[in-house]
Amino acid sequence: MSDPSDTAAATYSSYLKIDELLALQQPRSEGPEHDEMLFIIVHQVYELWFKELLHELDRVSHRLQDDQSHRAQHTLKRILTILKVLVAQLDILETMTPLEFLSFRARLEAARFPVRSVPANRVRPGGEASVSDITVS
Repeated sequence: MSDPSDTAAATYSSYLKIDELLALQQPRSEGPEHDEMLFIIVHQVYELWFKELLHELDRVSHRLQDDQSHRAQHTLKRILTILKVLVAQLDILETMTPLEFLSFRARLEAARFPVRSVPANRVRPGGEASVSDITVS
């Protein structure tokens, strides 16, 4: 028997899981430091945009493989717009002074970015890999 919640109309909040999303911002500093929330939100939004970029790049790859370059161009324009938003987000982060960042920086592990890699068994002949082959470790 199917779950009745699968067929029920979703509200904006339930569809986007707003309560769960808003619960993900958990500052670790005591107080907490005011700007730690800004730091968390900006970086979480970056991660969401990176996820969307990978999703869009995968679509471009499929469009090009299907000889639909005109449709791929539309998706490439979307990717460009997302990249512009990513750059614009830096303006928000730059409103935090170095001292404000240092007020909670010591509680973070050494700053590092996840390594994005393609497992050797997912590389296609000719050395190419699909965007869907990229993993985060």
